[in-house]
Amino acid sequence: MKIITIIIVSLLVTFLVSCAPATQTALPAETLTPAPIATTTSTSTPTPTAIPTPNPKPAAQLIAFSSNEQGNWDLYRINLDGTGKTQITFDASDERLPAWSPDGSKLVYQTQEGDALQIMMANWDGSNPIQLTNEGSNQYASWSPDGIRILFDSDRNGNRDIFQMDADGANQTALTSHPANEFSPAWSPDGSMIAYLSEQDMTTEECTMNWFDGCPQEVFIMDSTGKFLQKLPDLKQLIGRVTWSPDGQSFAVLLYYDTGSQLVFYDLQTGSLQPATDYAALLKSIYQTGQSTRSNPRSFSFSPTGQNGILCMMEDFRNQTGYLVTGCYMVEMEGELLFTLVRKETLIMSNEDAENAWDYADAVWQP
Repeated sequence: MKIITIIIVSLLVTFLVSCAPATQTALPAETLTPAPIATTTSTSTPTPTAIPTPNPKPAAQLIAFSSNEQGNWDLYRINLDGTGKTQITFDASDERLPAWSPDGSKLVYQTQEGDALQIMMANWDGSNPIQLTNEGSNQYASWSPDGIRILFDSDRNGNRDIFQMDADGANQTALTSHPANEFSPAWSPDGSMIAYLSEQDMTTEECTMNWFDGCPQEVFIMDSTGKFLQKLPDLKQLIGRVTWSPDGQSFAVLLYYDTGSQLVFYDLQTGSLQPATDYAALLKSIYQTGQSTRSNPRSFSFSPTGQNGILCMMEDFRNQTGYLVTGCYMVEMEGELLFTLVRKETLIMSNEDAENAWDYADAVWQP
């Protein structure tokens, strides 16, 4: 009887299971293949679109400058009190002419690439460097006050012209197209004008009569679209670079001679050219270094307020003391020395010593 009961129960369970709905086996989620992205062919020079990874601006202002103390030109940063000098580029090629972004978080600068120069961008501490140009030789980068565009000059069209590009290196376009060389552009503080150097009005005789055996330059001004506005009178010289004052009313200009260089200021309102304070005499009196045979201002930049400046210069005292002295100094515009940022005295015993002497230049004040 028990056997019969077990058999009946077993048959009943089998019947109920067969009537239950079947269990659904889960299928793996569908792998979606993204649709191909349409591409277009550009006839312009390919440029990177990457921007350095954000790196918060330091709490205190810095000075960026270049030095060849490691055997080639590299970029450095230093605090306003002369402390914290730090090398921020380490490439075997020369890196020079740093320029700050308006928010002080990035730098653009030029680097040597074979026989050509290229424009680079990096964070304020030198991290994440990105090459922005790759056609021709490109130099003298200048950031627009709104941070959107970068000026530079390039020889990619056969002679040097003024170009602009987006801050990520895209849309590189020429603003000038004169057959003569035009270079070293600089934005006005309000972004409405661009100053640059031009050889376009130089005669053949003028281009062969100077010690450099090259053409002198004049300072031209155009608007932000490339339309010519004016040429500064009384400046037909070998010129280093033009730097706008923060109020946009004057320029600091480096003039080169066969005996050295001179820093002058040009007042745009009056059209007058005024020699700068004799900072060389000031430094000689402070450091008791005697009379130099050659005084060479190397670069000058204004503080953000325009009250002070950073002057880099070289003093040649070999006929007096045997020393070559280079340095960058924070100065008050009327001539007072506020602080020595970097300074090096090199005893010159041979031509090789002179060639290997340290040099400082291109110091610029962080916004």
